Amino acid sequence: MAFRSDAVRDFFRRLEEEGVPWIRERTVPVYALDAARNIPLAHGTGVLLKIAGVGFLLSAAHVLRRRKTHTLLVFPTDSNKAINLNTMHMRVSRDERFVDVGIARLTPEGLAAIERHRPFLGLEHLELTDVPPPEGWYSVCGYPGSLTDEDLPAQVVTSTALYYCSELRGKPLASAIEGLTIAFDFAAESVDSDGEDADVPEPGGISGCGMWRMHARGSNSDEWSPASLRLVGIQHSVVSNSRKVPMAFRGTRIHCVVAWIWQEFEDMRAEIDRFAPGLGPRFTGPGQA
Repeated sequence: MAFRSDAVRDFFRRLEEEGVPWIRERTVPVYALDAARNIPLAHGTGVLLKIAGVGFLLSAAHVLRRRKTHTLLVFPTDSNKAINLNTMHMRVSRDERFVDVGIARLTPEGLAAIERHRPFLGLEHLELTDVPPPEGWYSVCGYPGSLTDEDLPAQVVTSTALYYCSELRGKPLASAIEGLTIAFDFAAESVDSDGEDADVPEPGGISGCGMWRMHARGSNSDEWSPASLRLVGIQHSVVSNSRKVPMAFRGTRIHCVVAWIWQEFEDMRAEIDRFAPGLGPRFTGPGQA
């Protein structure tokens, strides 16, 4: 498969070469500590967000729920200095069949430790509207187990991000909830930014990663920059058809996640209201497990 033109190919290269590093800086792998061997194991992904000076890690409920049996860790840098997520104030949605969202409110110390090495998203980087998302190119960027190498003797774990760019799901999913679910088409056999055939790694482990609008159809690609990127959702699952063939990435739209933050943390309401007046009360929270 080839791109329609050299200009289209070059634009997709820009998305990957300029957009993906910007996203990756604000995205972290989440590890579950194997206490018996004292080594962190790949478990999921999280997105860094700051509101009114307070840091949050957004992820999937089933990722953060594992805190009940394991210590969850993030590493802001390549060093072995970890942030213990179990010490953070968490909210985890109750029914993962409909809303699979987890929120960790970082302590001031946790925020400072991460922010020394990584930037956080602000509300200005989020798509805080409940209107249907525009057509265009969207992506996920997370840390699957298939791209994680574990050197057990050296107790070193290396995680590599998976970036996949696609379009909004054309055919609604049977499990979709209007206004809350967002989905992108997914195919295990795809093409890379040069238009060459490429196999997509098994994506298990990207749960909790961001779902991003890379470029809205009709926008001027010559004016594109990483500042054009918008977080539109938090990914939580890959949906397969009746033959067990993966067909879509599914997630929760980000305005619903922020509305839940508005409901759960009163000190966040003034700042959220400034960016999205009336958003908080319009959304019925998913309840907490």
